[in-house]
Amino acid sequence: WTSQVRIENQSSTSVLVWLARDPVNPSAKNAIEHSVPANAIYAITTGWMNEPRATLLIRTGVNSAKIVRMPHSSRLIVMLKPHGLELETEEEEVAFEDFADPGAVPGHDTIPMALRHESFHDRPPASEMPHASVAREASGAPDAPQDRE
Repeated sequence: WTSQVRIENQSSTSVLVWLARDPVNPSAKNAIEHSVPANAIYAITTGWMNEPRATLLIRTGVNSAKIVRMPHSSRLIVMLKPHGLELETEEEEVAFEDFADPGAVPGHDTIPMALRHESFHDRPPASEMPHASVAREASGAPDAPQDRE
């Protein structure tokens, strides 16, 4: 079985869209990269066995990324906003969810972001962020209280 969805990129820069191979646990590492050209309509075709909707990941801001689940023949519109991208559709069957780790979804910076000195690279994936103990060590704060004999 196959599904085909359309991405209408109304922005002045190309947009990275990640077609997840696993619709239950989507990740950019386990996805097919699609670069949607600026001011263009782009089709993505996907095969499926259990989930008929295409599961897409799109970085929408420095601190945001979306999971978009699209049924066959649906359309997604991508537009510029001051701090990233806005996603829109006229179709009720398309579902949007926040992605828990925006830094793990690569994206192309937009011109408005560059003018504001913002970049998707400003937020690394959660796996590259320092853990609480590293932050404590850097600040000089003591670790957990020591047992005293």
